Amino acid sequence: AFVPREYWTIDGRFSQSGSTIEPRLVEVDDRAIDTPEKAPGDEDSAAHLEKRVRDASESFEISSLLKKSTRRSPAPPFITSTLQQAASRRLGFSPSRTMRIAQTLYEGVKTGTGDGETSGLITYMRTDSVRLSPEAIRSCRDFVKERLGEESLPASPRRFRTSRAAQDAHEAIRPVDVTREPDLLAKWLKPEQLKLYTLIWRRFVACQMAPATLARTTVSVTSTGGHSGLLFRARGEQIVSKGFLEVDPAQLTVEKALPAGLEKGAVTLDEVIAEKRSTRPPVRFTEAALVAEMKKLGIGRPSTYVPIIDKLKQRKYAVLKEGKLQPTELGSTVVRLLVELFPHIFETGFTSEMEELLDRIAEGGVSYQDALERLNTPLESSLAQAMTSLQEVRERLFEDTDEVCPSCGSGLRIRWGRYGRFLACTAFPKCRYTRPAEDGDAESRESDRDCPACGKTKLIVRTGRYGRFLACPDSSGCGHTEPFATGVNCPEEDCPGELVERRSRKGRTFYSCSRYPECKFATWNEPLDSPCPRCGYPFLEKRRRGVYCPRCRKKIGETSDQSGKSPKKEKAGP
Repeated sequence: AFVPREYWTIDGRFSQSGSTIEPRLVEVDDRAIDTPEKAPGDEDSAAHLEKRVRDASESFEISSLLKKSTRRSPAPPFITSTLQQAASRRLGFSPSRTMRIAQTLYEGVKTGTGDGETSGLITYMRTDSVRLSPEAIRSCRDFVKERLGEESLPASPRRFRTSRAAQDAHEAIRPVDVTREPDLLAKWLKPEQLKLYTLIWRRFVACQMAPATLARTTVSVTSTGGHSGLLFRARGEQIVSKGFLEVDPAQLTVEKALPAGLEKGAVTLDEVIAEKRSTRPPVRFTEAALVAEMKKLGIGRPSTYVPIIDKLKQRKYAVLKEGKLQPTELGSTVVRLLVELFPHIFETGFTSEMEELLDRIAEGGVSYQDALERLNTPLESSLAQAMTSLQEVRERLFEDTDEVCPSCGSGLRIRWGRYGRFLACTAFPKCRYTRPAEDGDAESRESDRDCPACGKTKLIVRTGRYGRFLACPDSSGCGHTEPFATGVNCPEEDCPGELVERRSRKGRTFYSCSRYPECKFATWNEPLDSPCPRCGYPFLEKRRRGVYCPRCRKKIGETSDQSGKSPKKEKAGP
């Protein structure tokens, strides 16, 4: 439903005594233009503003130079949801992988400190409480004082408030022994274990350290005299005292510092940059972001976040593409029907209320009979409504089309299967012609390959339990199938094969040579039929962070999903 809106930003490059700043135009004649909604929406308006800035090039000055000191406190220790988010953002781990690794750290690893015994390294990793035991706080403060000095400690221990909805059965996720620094355990842990343990250890130590002190500078550049009415603004930050950032620098992103030699007075306009931009829709959920949303809405518990997301993927309600969860047509239809048939059940408020009722039963605040009665009333109402609407809903799932079966000439009808919608011949079972209907038109699902078995028709793209594949649509019993081809030749020397799409036992897509097992070349990343401009490797690979060369490992460009983040600059006007 998102409708993109184009807008323009105007930046100026100003210099003063050898120092350069690039503030943005934020006000024109006391009217703010610092948001996409208020910024110029067309090229003519942007060109007019650019000309006005150029005409005022001799009359700009720094009218305000505001310096302010701010303090940033460290984040609380990890709970399940925040650990999954941080591991996804910093380490690229999925929530399920994070919890699997954390489980091994909790159960224990051999660290060479005993007679082959394992030693647990972190506390229980399924928790929604940020509470820390007095002993843990004391040991952490003693460690910081010994290693970093007393000036790195706040005056009193820092305690964090747990939300009212938390069960608080376990304390926050932390190292069992803070003196077990990551460097000391490096030789005993697997790389992924060391990365996650380091993340947990740093967050725990940092939470008991002094806040970081930043100096924030805001510079305002205004036009004067007969060209007044233009206001540019730039901000910058500089770390004065690191505090907890000494241990966990990744917690805080600091804006680029402004030059130190700036002062009030005249500045020289060196360049005007008008840049065309476009508003973008909200990004789709990553697995970690979905966990954060469930936490916010009160859905699920630390022990159920990962199983919920795994179930969405297992049942093909959503698929993971480029790190984002994208709903399938099957998932969208299931949601639409369930919300329509069970409006009282499938809403976040009901789910959150159910979780709260379970907590109150555990606390003795309500009897389970009363809770069941409160939950059963909307369920019975929805079931009664669903039974009366079931036949109507079922009929809506099947839809006749104007298309004709290419095999027998009968009509085609949209039906539903395990893998989504498909077009099927109405003469079934006499004619067994079918074709996927995800894209809504036949040509987009038809490949450019003739069937090598019967030669009567083009192969079409189908989707099965192991992903996409090519199949012959001929209803006379040809039955030919082959892997989905990418059009990229195998890079192995003297190999005539091409790379095809396959699915691993765990459901992960990979690409391998069509001549397997004679040729065993394979890659996890999607190949692109374009040679590397650096080293000449025959194809490039599409990865989460851009397009890369498999041989020289250099980033060649952005993926289509990223291209909007850094829009190309366009000059306004002539």
